[in-house]
Amino acid sequence: VNSFLIHDPAHALPSLAARWPDFTDEETGYAALARLVALADGLGQDPPIVDSDDLRLDPAGTVRAYCERLGIPLRPDALHWEAGGRRGWEPWPAWYEATATSTGFPPPSSAPPPPVGDEPHLARAYRRCAPIYEELRARRLRPA
Repeated sequence: VNSFLIHDPAHALPSLAARWPDFTDEETGYAALARLVALADGLGQDPPIVDSDDLRLDPAGTVRAYCERLGIPLRPDALHWEAGGRRGWEPWPAWYEATATSTGFPPPSSAPPPPVGDEPHLARAYRRCAPIYEELRARRLRPA
């Protein structure tokens, strides 16, 4: 079963730009994500789309809804893990620092996203990615 995780570009793109300032539209992944969802739709699937904010606001409810949708058992122990890096993260340790030290899904930040309009490249990327995110977000799997 194809499943998709989405993240608000207002938060994702400034993070990407901080580590990779000359990123391209292709490297944001939003257009590719839309193509993959369309491909799954074309195959007659109705893929679950999980918004990272929902997952972080209500991990248990979101994972429960996901498992119900897929017809698989819920494993509450999967909501927590041991801190530590993973194979493949070595080239970008700073990128994965927060994830490597986490032991569960932290709540999303209550701070507003960084302004994207201050930097032209970032603002253009946001204008292209935001509609894709909003379209996918409208279809997202919602916690029970």
